[in-house]
Amino acid sequence: MKRFFSWLAGFLTAALSVFAGDPSWFPDAKGPHPDAVASFSDEHAAWLDDWALFAALKDAQGGLPWFAWDEPLRRRDPAALARSAAASADRISWHRRAQHVFLTRWSELRAQARD
Repeated sequence: MKRFFSWLAGFLTAALSVFAGDPSWFPDAKGPHPDAVASFSDEHAAWLDDWALFAALKDAQGGLPWFAWDEPLRRRDPAALARSAAASADRISWHRRAQHVFLTRWSELRAQARD
């Protein structure tokens, strides 16, 4: 099962890179501006912070489902979450940017499809 989740994580990362990161889909697009990511993070704070932390923890746990993680993380122990968040800060930021890029480009693609 762990091998499957590891494969799935690699597949999803590649899919994100292909869709959200392939400049041929959006020839005028550049990487997200930090202010745009910050604004997106503020606008979507109701779900984004928890999602980015969850996704980073899942990465750190080798793709295992949350119910297979260490007990303190499963119980959402504040101290364990704080330690894990500090250790995974770069990955949390990556997931925030990935969500921003995906939703921005998904919206652009939908708008192009409607035209």
